[in-house]
Amino acid sequence: MHCIISFCVLLLSLVACGSSASGQNAKPEQSEPLPWVDTSRAVPSDAVVIFDGKGPGLLVGPDGGKPPWPIRDGAIVCDPGQQATQQGLWTKLHFRDAQIHAEFSVPAESKSGESSGNSGVYLHGLFEQQILNSFKNASRPTSMIGALYGFQAPLVNASRPPGEWQAYDIIFKAPRRDEKGEAVEPGMVTTLLNGVVVQINTPFKKHKSVYTPLHFRTTPYAERIRASLLKTGCGPFQLQNHNSPVSFRNIWIRPLDDKSFLFETE
Repeated sequence: MHCIISFCVLLLSLVACGSSASGQNAKPEQSEPLPWVDTSRAVPSDAVVIFDGKGPGLLVGPDGGKPPWPIRDGAIVCDPGQQATQQGLWTKLHFRDAQIHAEFSVPAESKSGESSGNSGVYLHGLFEQQILNSFKNASRPTSMIGALYGFQAPLVNASRPPGEWQAYDIIFKAPRRDEKGEAVEPGMVTTLLNGVVVQINTPFKKHKSVYTPLHFRTTPYAERIRASLLKTGCGPFQLQNHNSPVSFRNIWIRPLDDKSFLFETE
């Protein structure tokens, strides 16, 4: 009889444990929406493709018209002959916070310092994420590749040799502006160059252009962009023309909020 009672107690314990285990494996109640699922590979499913090599895409020239740069072998190449405008190309997509991806290649030139492979990605026309040949080519820390030009050096020199394709992945939090267009929060940027972090949560507060946008001064189209930026807090990014035939390809933007829109070119 004692053995039978002990067996029953053991059986009841196993049943209780099994019930507890099945309870732990039960599907939990879903009180919040699950994150969006990315089913892509090279380009995120919710990204806006700016340039895919098949045409100008969502890039426009300094006057809002067709880009004056040639497209060669799936890349758009800066034309130094257009350098007088100092404006380069703008994106039609205007955004506030965003993830930006752009691939580029600096040419092998018989130049040195800041004259070799100079270009940049301007965020909202305000802050330049510098492009330069910084592979065995000395320059000021705040003007080398990976720098936020003029005010923040990169954490590391992650440059590849001229002629090789490189990539920027930029997480941009835009300055917040009041109804008068004045910045009330400076914004910040985190940047990866070739998969290596070169800027991390770098604030723009040390840069005067956050309060007085200075890079919209050449064309009426650029002035329209500036006015829109101060009103909406959204802007484009720009591929800079700095008198060097830098190539760009595979450019896309993931807006990180619902503020983005296509800017009218006319």
